[in-house]
Amino acid sequence: MARRIKLIRMKSSLDIEELSVFFNEKTFITNSSYGFLDVKISHLKLHATYVEKESMLQEFVDPLGEVYEQTLITYNKFEFTIEPLTNGVLLLAITNPPRTIRTFIDKISSGFNYLVTFSAVDLSIKKLLTTMHDNELISLVRVKRIKVSGVKLNDNSIACIEIVSKNNALDDLADYTKNTQHIIDKVTGSMLMNENNMTFEVTKSGLVNVSDDECSLGFLFDAIQH
Repeated sequence: MARRIKLIRMKSSLDIEELSVFFNEKTFITNSSYGFLDVKISHLKLHATYVEKESMLQEFVDPLGEVYEQTLITYNKFEFTIEPLTNGVLLLAITNPPRTIRTFIDKISSGFNYLVTFSAVDLSIKKLLTTMHDNELISLVRVKRIKVSGVKLNDNSIACIEIVSKNNALDDLADYTKNTQHIIDKVTGSMLMNENNMTFEVTKSGLVNVSDDECSLGFLFDAIQH
């Protein structure tokens, strides 16, 4: 089953144990507007599920002209993890996030009296690809599609380009750019991880799509700029 993950950088002086206290105290119950379920810590990683209730008042008119009101209740729910990245910096990973996570971020920020701050992940895809090739658990890495920016055309112009390759887009990119400086914004490909064949897509801003929902994302850590 495919999995989509949004990575977000967290900065806080609080450790995982201290963070878990808040999530355990805000357990979701029926009359809550939001809360957390299944909070646990395993191998210094916090796992939890966020639940948010939304109520919408709807009006409808019957054939006799009578107006009725009905409250429609929906629940937004997704799993997330938090784990240390480096001293004072943590990595928040949201699995299959909704279109917007602003309320989720606001609830956590205010719940910790703004002792926790959030920022976008800056992921070096070039470094990531090197890490993947050096990882003993990963083999047969093949890049099929790559998007890059900052490609110098001449002294006056730079370009953003996308390469789709039947073989290896990295080789085609090197041939096209002659190894001049550029930034990789997005990469799509396949690999063998723990003897399982899977596809992946990674963006510079930390959006990850993998076809195997059981695979570990630890290989991403070294590529995240602290």
